[in-house]
Amino acid sequence: MKGEHDLVVYGATPAGIACAVRAARDGAEVLLLHHHRHIGGMLANGLGTFDTLYEGPRAPLFDELHRRLIEHCRRTYGDGSPEHEAALWRSRQQSSGRPQFAARDAETVLEAMVADEDRIRLVREVVPVAVERAGRRILALWTAAYPGAARGRGSATPGAARHAAPSFVDASYEADLAACAGVSYRVGREGRDEYGEPHAGRVFTTLKRAPGGVATYPHAAVSGALNLRAFFAITGELFAGSTGAGDRAIQAYNMRLSLTRDPARRVAPSRPDWYPRELFLALRDRWGFGGNPGSVAGRSTVGWNGPNLPQGGETYPDGDWEERHRVYARHRDFALGLLHFLQHDEEVPEPIRANASLVGLDGAAYTDNGHVPWEMYARETRRLLGRAVFTEHDGTLARGFERAPIHLDAVGFTEWPMDSHECHWETVPGSDREGKILLSEVTRPGQVPYRALLPREVDNLLVPVCLSASHVGWGTIRLEPTWMPLGEASAMACRLAAEDGHGRVAEVDVDRLQRRLLAQGTRISFFNDALEEDRAPWFEAVQRLAVRGFFPSYDARPSEVLNEGVAVAWLRAIGYWLDIQEGTGAGGNPSQVARLVPPDSGAAVTTEWFAERSAMQIAARHGTASSPPAAHELRAAAGAPSAAGPLLRGQAARIVMAVLDRARGG
Repeated sequence: MKGEHDLVVYGATPAGIACAVRAARDGAEVLLLHHHRHIGGMLANGLGTFDTLYEGPRAPLFDELHRRLIEHCRRTYGDGSPEHEAALWRSRQQSSGRPQFAARDAETVLEAMVADEDRIRLVREVVPVAVERAGRRILALWTAAYPGAARGRGSATPGAARHAAPSFVDASYEADLAACAGVSYRVGREGRDEYGEPHAGRVFTTLKRAPGGVATYPHAAVSGALNLRAFFAITGELFAGSTGAGDRAIQAYNMRLSLTRDPARRVAPSRPDWYPRELFLALRDRWGFGGNPGSVAGRSTVGWNGPNLPQGGETYPDGDWEERHRVYARHRDFALGLLHFLQHDEEVPEPIRANASLVGLDGAAYTDNGHVPWEMYARETRRLLGRAVFTEHDGTLARGFERAPIHLDAVGFTEWPMDSHECHWETVPGSDREGKILLSEVTRPGQVPYRALLPREVDNLLVPVCLSASHVGWGTIRLEPTWMPLGEASAMACRLAAEDGHGRVAEVDVDRLQRRLLAQGTRISFFNDALEEDRAPWFEAVQRLAVRGFFPSYDARPSEVLNEGVAVAWLRAIGYWLDIQEGTGAGGNPSQVARLVPPDSGAAVTTEWFAERSAMQIAARHGTASSPPAAHELRAAAGAPSAAGPLLRGQAARIVMAVLDRARGG
């Protein structure tokens, strides 16, 4: 099926931009649509950091964005300037050591990434209004002018427009294209019983901060057992009243104001029309740590994450744009009002008032919008009900081995602590507001299954942002460093579907997709070690075996010798996956494979020993796609020169994948 474009992407968020840029670089003609005239999502609207605890390479375009931000800050502000230094990774002991940057700098870089691609046609200020479907296929998307476009400026697209393509991607924060297509989604929280999640539904707990803001959780990161930065806070046990009941509540939104101490740019906020002083008084716990705008230091501009408004966004996910603008205005006024309150209200202690009075809105930011962001931080809207659901269990250690549950169709990984900001104002004695959780100790890097991006009802649509996850699982996914690689993976899936001649991304061979991702450097599974070398000979084999259960922990140890206990388990696993590939096995459960891989035991095995037994696995089966490989072929595939010498784990991984690929005919 042909259309006006090879691919239509709705939502020029960072994930949508990554999707469009990757597709264009791979030769596709891309239509990128966005509801606002300013692109870049929350990175261009005050988020000001990368919410990630992982410092290594992740995916080509996310890594490129960070490099370009560093270089932009170096050129704009000077080599070694506070802005340049802030864009780099810094001390592991402080949570503020993550890269930080001004919203206008992120927008500049993201605009440049789009403008550099001749195959991207960017259309601003349009929103989905209808979808044409034929059975399980989207034929075309209809858009109309964004209702928030300024009148008399002449930049809005008038009337309705039809956009046809073989494949579509919804990378918006609201899943409006997906909703127009009539696919299933959820707004709100699951009950504890739905997926058996300990922290689902209605919960009361309290936030515990490490002394001095020193990063402490998880302890495995501090000890070195987990190659992630640690986090500075955690929530504790559940209080009475934590029934786990599901509801339609969503976590609080806020307006991430860009603040500055620079007197030349500082703009004092006026008292807004809506000024709920009683709510500001109720936020007394946020006047100091985490809520005091006077904490801005060093750099000229920083995003303020203080003014959460619980229950303020409940009508936003399914609301029309008129209602969403009302919700936006309320969050804008709440943020401006809280800043004005902290600077002027006599109930606020004088030291806090004096400190808060040192800052103001950055007069160089959002100059066409009263110096406030064009978008608020809508942390949770619709969530797809897809072909797999990422739950709390997918972000914690699995039973029987030392990593999170393994997904054969993984296309990316998570690592941020599962969290939710408060959902209601309500508290119980000793608790924070209802719904707030931060699972910094128990969260572990998880694999995002491709099926979570696929709607159940449509075959040529991918949803890499509002993907299929429970409310608790969503907490480790809802971040640009996770979404951008998933956007890039979506582009590659669309390209494979185009190569297959149908555009149905639901029918893409996921192993082929994973190989395409790995060939370009995307990590589909987290390891403590095997992620640091970008083009190591074993890189692709180790990553592919990670989704098949060969590595029951986050330690690949590719340069260590393979011992007999693990080698025997790997040989059994080869047989298991050969049976699956040939249709004689019942499904495929990589987590079960991982449970059967023992700790190291026995002597190191030789290359000849493992290669011969691996070749025998395929020779023992009939109806394979090609003749069995000889042991010497497998030794060559592993790059192991000595048949009698000890075999390294990375080399063994290459032998295993050579066997499995030969059986597939790949």
